[in-house]
Amino acid sequence: MIQDLVEEQLMKHDYYSQAKAYILYRQKRMENRELMMKLVKDLQEEAILPVMQKIQKDFSAEVYDFKALRMKFLSFLKEDMSKDMRLRMLMKACVELISREAPKWGIYRISFFIMAAKTRCTCSYGKTRHIFFL
Repeated sequence: MIQDLVEEQLMKHDYYSQAKAYILYRQKRMENRELMMKLVKDLQEEAILPVMQKIQKDFSAEVYDFKALRMKFLSFLKEDMSKDMRLRMLMKACVELISREAPKWGIYRISFFIMAAKTRCTCSYGKTRHIFFL
C-alpha cells in the first residue's frame, strides 16, 4: 500500500518522529473505521455509515470519539430492540455525552435524526410517535 511506502521513506530518510505520528494517525483511523462498522452492526442500519463518516470528517476525533459513543449506546441497548428504538438509544447516547468540552454531540444527534427521517424510520419521543416519509 502507498501508506506503507510513505512510512518506509520517512524512516529511511531519518524522519522518525514524523513516521511515528503517521503510523499513529493510521492506527487511529483504522480503529475509528472498525468502531463505525461495529455501530452499523449494533444498530442494524447501514444508512448510518455515511452519517458517521461525515461526522468523523467534520469533527475532532479526540473530543468526539466513536468509542465513547458506542460504549454509551451499548449501555442502553437491549437485544430485542427494534431498529427505530436502537436509533433512539443512539440519539440518547449523544445527548448524554454533551459536555462543556464536547457540546457538538448535539449535532451528532441531529445528524442521526435527519438520517432517520431520510430512511423512513419511526421515532418516538416521549408520548409522541413520528413517522417520516421523505
